[in-house]
Formats: sequence, C-alpha cells, structure tokens
Amino acid sequence: METLSVTLRKQPWICVLDPVLMLCNPRLEGIYLTKQLGNLMELWVFRELFHILDDTPLYLNFAYDNAAYEVASAADYANNSDTRTGLPLIDQRSLNAWEQIRRTTDLGGYQFYWLGDTISQSRLPERLQRSETPSHRLQSYELLAQALEAQALIARSEMDQPEFQQPLLAACRDTAALAAALGSAFMLTAQQPTEASPYLVSCLESWGIPCQRLPATDTIANLEQTLIHQLFVEAGLSKLLWSKTLNLAIFHLSVPAAFDPSLVPAGSADDNGDDDPNFDRPWELGNIPCVPLYSQLWEGAQGYWYPLHHHSVMAMLHETTAASVAC
Repeated sequence: METLSVTLRKQPWICVLDPVLMLCNPRLEGIYLTKQLGNLMELWVFRELFHILDDTPLYLNFAYDNAAYEVASAADYANNSDTRTGLPLIDQRSLNAWEQIRRTTDLGGYQFYWLGDTISQSRLPERLQRSETPSHRLQSYELLAQALEAQALIARSEMDQPEFQQPLLAACRDTAALAAALGSAFMLTAQQPTEASPYLVSCLESWGIPCQRLPATDTIANLEQTLIHQLFVEAGLSKLLWSKTLNLAIFHLSVPAAFDPSLVPAGSADDNGDDDPNFDRPWELGNIPCVPLYSQLWEGAQGYWYPLHHHSVMAMLHETTAASVAC
C-alpha cells in the first residue's frame, strides 16, 4: 500500500523594519537584530535606506534642518534627537556600520528584501516571484507611498507641512507604504524613552492616520506577542527583550484600499500587454492606470501597536491586575 505524505508549510512572518530602529540606535542593536531575525522571518527594509547609504558622507557630518543641512549640537546627539526639527537623529555609529557592511558584503550576508526604484534594483523573496508579477507589487507600493505623502500634506496645516526631503520622514513614509503593500506584514519599531509612542506611530498620527495602543488585556496581541517572543528566543535575541535601553514595539497598519483589485491591474504590466516578470521601469503617478483611487487610498486606514519589551509587558499586566483587584 502506498502512503501519502503531506507537508504543511506555514505562512512566513513578514516584518518591515523601522528606520529609527535601524539608523538611530547608537548601540547598534538594530544591526544585530536585523542579522539574527533574517534567518527566521521575511524581513523588509525601506527604500530610503539605500538613498542614504549612497550619500553617507552627507549624513555622517550633518543633520537635516528644514531647507539646509546644519551641524547638530552635542546635546542633540546626547538625546538622540534634533531639538530644531523634533526628528530623531541618524546615529553616526549606526550609519558607519551600515556603510561598512554594504561596502564589504553588499548586504549579501543579511537576509532581507526591499523594493527599489525598479524591479532590477529590488530584492524579492521567492514566494513573490512565484505568485505574481513583481511590477504589480512595485506599482501598489509606489501608489501607496505617493498617496500617503499627499494625505500628510492635507492633514498638516500650511505652516506645518512635513518636509519629505528629510530622510527620516521619507523613510517613515516608505516603511508604512511598504507594510501596506505587503498586506500581512507588521512593522518592528522602537519607542524612545521620552516618547509616549514610537516615532513612526507619531508620524502617521500627524499625517491623519489614527493609531491605537492596544491594552495589555488584548487576547490577539498577547497571542502574537508570545509567538514573536518565541522567535526572538530562537534567534538568540532574548537579551534585547530584557534591555531597558531598547523599547521594541509591534505596529500593524490596516489600509483597506491596499486590497483593492485595481491596485494590481488584471492586464499587462507593460504597454505591449506582455506579462513580463522582469519588467523594469520606474513607476510614476502619471503612468499608473488606477489614478482615480489615488486620493482615497489611505481613507479608513488605522494603526495598532503594542510594546514588545518584556519589562513593558510585565508593567502593563501589573497595572491591569491592580485595576481588576481594585474593582
């Protein structure tokens, strides 16, 4: 009698890394975390990372301030924040480390993916190459990024317009759009000690996207948190969960329009109707066929986040228990 063998494959965890975590951490935990987690998760990084690495001398010596680059003060670097702009500072040590990694390995030793300006400048996991035309994913991402920038300009007053030439703002825009385009992805971010929420969350809230911190009693968040903790333990990253200097957090975005079929045209990827997986050209708003949806792409979007850190979780659980006993 022949036996039938069935192998069940779980959907991989899909994680987009926060730019503040990768570039603004003077203790380099973001680099260590990226290298270790890449073996267990499908990690994605924001496009702006490569634009920054293409011009590291500029960012190594200057902090961006409105329309001009000016030297950040020693106090700014001590607080890891630019007092003139409110932006977290790109840390010189972190940027030096990423530049050295790119120069010596071309990032080949790091298991992560990205969407570049074109398909040939992107690195995609095998599952995406098997399941769809890569240019469709790039198109969705471009639309969502441009629509988010438009949403931000609408949400902020004329006197308080976000400057998307600033690398961290552009990186936050790219990160959120990438997570939305990937669908089932979450963002791994970090909460600054003096902030009520991660910088990425604050950015989206200021751009008109409501974000909610989930309570310690949320059963779904608790389940996901336990599974992610297990992945961290398996990756040898337990020490980062105990650390009091790196306050990790999980951030989810729900963007209903990201699932609209018109974001991925049923027809061809190019002008001749050829379904070419190697199709390669930059997408621009003027040549994307689903422009009518452009202004509504972030309508109804909602963010959800919670601390991943062990000590933060225990503190919240203690508060919840105390409140229950008081009742």
